[in-house]
Amino acid sequence: MVTGNLTAGAFLMAAMVAPRDISVGLLMLAGVGFGMASANVWAITQTLAGLHAAGRWAGSQNFIGNLSGAVGPALTGVLVDRTGRFLWPFLITGAVAWSGAAVWTFLIGPIEPVVWKMSISVTEQPVFDGPTLSPVLSEE
Repeated sequence: MVTGNLTAGAFLMAAMVAPRDISVGLLMLAGVGFGMASANVWAITQTLAGLHAAGRWAGSQNFIGNLSGAVGPALTGVLVDRTGRFLWPFLITGAVAWSGAAVWTFLIGPIEPVVWKMSISVTEQPVFDGPTLSPVLSEE
């Protein structure tokens, strides 16, 4: 995750200062770095959250990811409109990738389930305790 984010950020930023022919290759390498960073995101989410919180955790993660999908293009449009270049959007994207590497390095601990403290004792019970229906296989 760290290597992928660092790779994506470095190649995105390098693509902005390189000649056009070289920047295309650098953008491809940035895509490789993104693939390295994003391949295990959902598996790590499920591992960290554990069985009882994986859905909520993944939902929150998905919300934040989709929020960036709305903010990113709007911010890019504003920056390109004001500057006439894509330099700042690419630099900001590279900085976000590098900040992701910093989060993985310094904030996220080992990839193991988080021990959740429960304020009340909850026992696992089925939601419905009534009679169960079974299909009729034959009427002989």
